[in-house]
Amino acid sequence: MWMLLEYDRVLQNKAIALMERSGLQVTGVDHEEQLAQIKYSNVELLLIGTGWQEATISHLREQGVSCPFVYIASELNDESYETARMFGCVDAVSYPLPIDYLKRWAPIVDVSTVPQKLDEEPLTPLDEVLRSKNVLNKKRTYTRANRVHESTQVDETSMVGRGRVIAVHSARGGVGKSLLVSMIARQMAQRNYTVAIVDLDPLGN
Repeated sequence: MWMLLEYDRVLQNKAIALMERSGLQVTGVDHEEQLAQIKYSNVELLLIGTGWQEATISHLREQGVSCPFVYIASELNDESYETARMFGCVDAVSYPLPIDYLKRWAPIVDVSTVPQKLDEEPLTPLDEVLRSKNVLNKKRTYTRANRVHESTQVDETSMVGRGRVIAVHSARGGVGKSLLVSMIARQMAQRNYTVAIVDLDPLGN
């Protein structure tokens, strides 16, 4: 069961309808008094909307809620990621909820198996997400920025004889996805790599 903490009942009803259409069992909570009626052992993923207090989230952890927490921001930016970090969340998303993406956290994803450099302290699940989105390089508080940048450099010699996938994704149209892909493909082809471009847009012509 997924649990959604959302004060705005309009947003809550839309999100619950979306999740139920995806075959998920979900419980919506729009005030603190409802939390006492939840059986926390059944909660597989906790979604936290805006406006909830850190004390409430901490109390949930004390009551035994051990599933991954995901923060739902009105807009994904540095401030929203900081709020997600404060709540101890593994990720941050915005409405409309990306259901297929959120399923990565239910059941719990064990990120401890991700290889780390010997001189690097383990990354939290949220750090792993931020690193994949290249957000770690943007803000002073993310002290691992330089080491992450170094670890994500492409070793061209290691690509010989192996297939690599570069995925360019955005839910919005007209943001330059096709242009970026064509530029990357052109540069790789000029370096004598065999390149294939695959369009996975379900609405594409």
